[in-house]
Amino acid sequence: MNQAEYERLLEIELIKKAATLNYMTKKARQRYNTVKLAHPQIAEQALMIILRSIETGQIRMVDEIMLKKILSQLINNKQGLIKRK
Repeated sequence: MNQAEYERLLEIELIKKAATLNYMTKKARQRYNTVKLAHPQIAEQALMIILRSIETGQIRMVDEIMLKKILSQLINNKQGLIKRK
C-alpha cells in the first residue's frame, strides 16, 4: 500500500466517523456501534446507505428508528438471497 492509498483510506474512515457523530442521534450511534461489533458488514452497508442519503439531501439526521428500518431492510435482503432447501 502506497502513501496515497493509505491517505485515501484514512480520509474515508474520517468521513465515516464524522457521519456517525454529526448525523446520528446518541441512541442511533449506540445501536450502530453494537451492530458494528456483531455484524461489521451489515453496519458498513447501513453506513453507506446513510452517507448516500445525506449526500442527496434525503435525510438530515438518523435516529434509532430510522437506523432500525435500514438494518431490517438489509437483513431481509440478505435472507432473501439465501436459498432454503
